[in-house]
Amino acid sequence: MIDIQIAHREKTSGLPEMLEQNECIVSVTDLDIGDYLINNEISIERKTALDFVSSIIDGRLFRQVSGIKRKSQRPLVLIEGNPFRISSKISSESIRGALLSVQVIWYVPVLHSKGIEHSKDILLTLGHQSLKYPNILNMRPGYQPKRLKARQLYVLQGFPGIGPVLAAQLMERFGTLREVFQASPEPLSGIKGIGKKKADRICQLLDSEFTTDTDVKNML
Repeated sequence: MIDIQIAHREKTSGLPEMLEQNECIVSVTDLDIGDYLINNEISIERKTALDFVSSIIDGRLFRQVSGIKRKSQRPLVLIEGNPFRISSKISSESIRGALLSVQVIWYVPVLHSKGIEHSKDILLTLGHQSLKYPNILNMRPGYQPKRLKARQLYVLQGFPGIGPVLAAQLMERFGTLREVFQASPEPLSGIKGIGKKKADRICQLLDSEFTTDTDVKNML
């Protein structure tokens, strides 16, 4: 089932109720970054067309994009409506430049929706795809963090279904990577957002013997 965490500021948007009607596990909570966190790995900064233009003017846009880029495993910006049709003091060239900067300079994909119903469909599609293709979505680029804390979180994000938020919660709960690795399913499942099934998958990954090339050939 799709798990979607939603920032409190999005509570009145209507999307939480729409998502709950589609058999999603929805929780309204405090998110450090973004407005939506899907399956603990896809962070989405949702903006209406008006808010997108306003965020360019007041400088919020690039601070927010910088935040989800640095802290999210899969950052996205979702723009609801057409920002080029908003009456504002900035030019179309400035809007176009901001869109290009987000995608080309920050390497954060931008998705466009026609309205709130379309946004709901996009979130559901992202959720279904992350569940259907976990091995593909969990492949991380060649980013090599330098600071110790960043390296620790990076290691944990290699586990199935563990994004930056859960990685930080695991480190806060257990203190060291070794303690996380040695934890049994019971204490792992006590972390909000993990649960029994995900804890079992983590422990299975840690406890399973490595299959050599010879073993693979014998299986064919």
